[in-house]
Amino acid sequence: MRTAQQILSEFAAYGACAEEAPKGESDVTVFLASLSSAWKEGEARPTHRKQPKAKHWWRSRVDPFADAWSVIEGWLIAEPGVSANELMDRLARMIPDAYAKKAQLRTLQRRVKAWRVERVKEMVLGSLRKHAATPTEA
Repeated sequence: MRTAQQILSEFAAYGACAEEAPKGESDVTVFLASLSSAWKEGEARPTHRKQPKAKHWWRSRVDPFADAWSVIEGWLIAEPGVSANELMDRLARMIPDAYAKKAQLRTLQRRVKAWRVERVKEMVLGSLRKHAATPTEA
């Protein structure tokens, strides 16, 4: 097997006539000499990984909470510490046809998390934004 591999590698390196291969230099010497310019030819690794694709920002489904979000937001304003699970229970009691199975719980959790992040940004950066918006008197 190794002999066949050696013959194939010589054929790939030197063409059909393996006898014409330079015998004076070892394979290691040739390899080390080629390293100085290997970076110019591109990827030297045998397996090249593709760059990850950018995440898409558009929605692929209709928002299941589009009609009820104003009610949910009112609950969050009144009780900022309420869990998304409790909000889902309230929705299931209020609109059992749409939310009885609670299949959208994870989506609601993400929406509540994003809402809370925005409120924190407003609290922390709100005063900085107002201060930056007002012109300073010299």
